[in-house]
Amino acid sequence: MIRVLLDLFIILLFSSQVTFQCSEPLEEGTQLSLSCRAQLCTPASIDVRWRLTESTGRTRLISTCDETLTCSGQKKFFSAIIGPPESGYYQTNLTIEKVSLTEPFNNEGRWFCEYCGAEHTACDLLIYVRPVNPKCRASEIFDNSGVLSQINVTCTADRVYPEGKCVFQTFAKNGSIVYPDQTENFCNNRINVGEFHDGENRIQAKFGSSIQPNFDAIQPIPVEPPIELQMPKTRLRCPGYPYRDGFYKGETVTCQCQLEEPGKPKGRPMWLINGVVQPTLQDLSSSFNDTNILVCAGESAIGQESPGRTLQVAHLRPGNINVTTDNEGEPVEACCGNPGVAVICEIAKSQVNPAPKIGLLVNGALNSGTRQATEHSEVYRRTLRFRPEVGGIYHIGCRIENSIFSDLKEDKMVDVTIYSPAQFKDSTNIIQEYKVSIDPNSPANISTVITCYPPSLNFTLYKKIADTMQIVDNFPVQYEKTAISVGTVTVSITLSSDSDLTSYDLAMTNGIGDELHYFFTLVEDTDLDLVPIIAGCAAAAAVVVIIAVAAVVCWRYRRRKGDIDTSKPSEQTAATGEDCEDVESTYNLPQDLESKKETEDTVYLEPDGTPPNVKLPIPPEPKVGKKKTGQEAKIAKKTKVNGKKTKKKKGKNVTKSTTDNGNQDSQVPPPRPPPRKGQEEGELYLNFTVLEPGAVYDAAEPSDDDAEYLEIQENNGKVSSSKNADEEEDNYYSSVVESGAK
Repeated sequence: MIRVLLDLFIILLFSSQVTFQCSEPLEEGTQLSLSCRAQLCTPASIDVRWRLTESTGRTRLISTCDETLTCSGQKKFFSAIIGPPESGYYQTNLTIEKVSLTEPFNNEGRWFCEYCGAEHTACDLLIYVRPVNPKCRASEIFDNSGVLSQINVTCTADRVYPEGKCVFQTFAKNGSIVYPDQTENFCNNRINVGEFHDGENRIQAKFGSSIQPNFDAIQPIPVEPPIELQMPKTRLRCPGYPYRDGFYKGETVTCQCQLEEPGKPKGRPMWLINGVVQPTLQDLSSSFNDTNILVCAGESAIGQESPGRTLQVAHLRPGNINVTTDNEGEPVEACCGNPGVAVICEIAKSQVNPAPKIGLLVNGALNSGTRQATEHSEVYRRTLRFRPEVGGIYHIGCRIENSIFSDLKEDKMVDVTIYSPAQFKDSTNIIQEYKVSIDPNSPANISTVITCYPPSLNFTLYKKIADTMQIVDNFPVQYEKTAISVGTVTVSITLSSDSDLTSYDLAMTNGIGDELHYFFTLVEDTDLDLVPIIAGCAAAAAVVVIIAVAAVVCWRYRRRKGDIDTSKPSEQTAATGEDCEDVESTYNLPQDLESKKETEDTVYLEPDGTPPNVKLPIPPEPKVGKKKTGQEAKIAKKTKVNGKKTKKKKGKNVTKSTTDNGNQDSQVPPPRPPPRKGQEEGELYLNFTVLEPGAVYDAAEPSDDDAEYLEIQENNGKVSSSKNADEEEDNYYSSVVESGAK
């Protein structure tokens, strides 16, 4: 009993002399130094031993140090030293060159120094090995129906100790997600496909040893390959069949919500009303006032297609356009760099669907291309600026056009008065000098064309007398209006003597802007006596030219005959000149033969495409697309060949198109099968009843080339197939050079 108490006292006395020196695991190959401070057990001797107790329970003696201050041991792997005593204590150190799991044996275990019969622990050594040649791969897992459901991620290494640890990180739709730690030699994790997003998804993995300190500092490695996913895409179709020949208010349209692209993972189509998923089949009624939003969208494990395809009723209610201008009660002068008239076109959102296109009308004609209106809180609006160059009363307004069906449109006009001063209509045609004859019985009429509004003009005529311009009132001035702001000013000057051959200034004003001055000079016409002489000379010159041409023709013919047979000239034609008659008859066919030639004349059209002197009926405005125009067109005239009428035949490549009246033949597509009851894979049906004349369309794809839209006309309720067409950009500033005013 006394012996046990003594040993316990010794342990308590000397345990504080050895500190724990392995606070965390060490990587294989790291050097480790242990120290122990021992006291003499007897006054004359010291015995200090370094030992290792392995995890298997086996104890190994590593080194022994004695009072001679020498230590034994394996110098290649371990080295121990002991110093001289200080204050009755000896300091001993043990160095492990490279901690190892194999050399010379497994170094893991409890390291301690032993003296005076007691063990003093210095270190509980743990060794780890980082993953050698780590790799991480991703693979797809499909469910029983063949739909991608999970992504399996596996990380492997050639060597890792004691176990591998993986932390996966994926960049998902809701941000980065860190998954729970994995503590297996082969890290493996399955991630639900719903955690990923549309497009490319990348996964990273931190792969290390399970006991590795500072695991968060490990650099992640990419998981290959990246995961490519795709949201399903739908298409909305409301085919006209079987209502191809007539569609009326109250009929039911069967609209199909189809998968255009199934996506990855494979999705399904669905109907939503105001964001709520609906059953497969749904009978609905809709009108222009229906506020329900019907959407066809695709859905899969990674989410819902956005925005989907919205089914709406295209309409334009008449009588709801509001047109205002910024010059109410104040006429705008066309001169002086004025900014013009701002025309504001508005329509309430409840009166049109979808957002319309708006254009500017001037005197009934579209003066600018229609363009999408701007959306405001309660209205669609567009502001255009009308800046004419001449005055008048203009009938201007707005055209509201449904952006899906161009036939759904309406115009509203207002009258705007534009004041303009007197100005020349075409300054390039002004004559500065007139040649006249002095004849008191035949006055000279001097005219010029001007524009002005209002056309109430005041005239003042100045005549140059003795180097000064003086007012004269004995010559009448008249104004003849040819349009509302265009007219011809004519001054009649009676020439009695040479004093009337001088300079004149005609000043004109209508009270708007500055006066307009027309300067001209009258000179005597002396060219009239030369007319008979010039006519005689011209006739003589024409005769000379004809004779010269005939001589040249004869000479060329004789020379050609001589080249054919130079050895024996013809006795019959040598001096008679009959060959010249033959040549002449060759170039001048008899009139009856000339008329039998088949000809094809080219007639140039007017700018509007109409041949001269031909009045064609006004063509209907096309429903879609742009109107094609040309500079000229060839018109093949009927001619007689041998007394018979012929026409140019059409080629085989001419295709017939069906008009609204059905006069042309067309290829009728095969009848479509009736709507299927129940859900089919990738396709849903919705029965849609139209309560008012209008049209249904896919709001997300108004320009799809393959899409047919059912347009219900206001006049007779019939269906016509139309496609959306791009409109040209309009011109904000519309200049009217001619007086197209009312």
